[in-house]
Amino acid sequence: MTLSDAEKGSFHRMREVSELRVQYQCEYRLYLKQKLGDVHSKASSIGLNLHNHVSKKDATQHVEKKDNLILLLIVIMTLIAGYLWVFG
Repeated sequence: MTLSDAEKGSFHRMREVSELRVQYQCEYRLYLKQKLGDVHSKASSIGLNLHNHVSKKDATQHVEKKDNLILLLIVIMTLIAGYLWVFG
């Protein structure tokens, strides 16, 4: 339940508990990064590689679909222009 500024009264600038939890997690991550360095686990590395592979595959498929659509539009426009030239 979130209180409105009027309900908080003079404490309207107080943070919600969830904001404090997130802040602590960020500060702890920064502490670990400074203490241990930027070390990735094996699972994290595998997940990053998988994500990059899927992203590249999706990007390639998107480009191929776009190229096919452009080719289809060119063919349609050519057929329309030919029809108008012959019968127009």
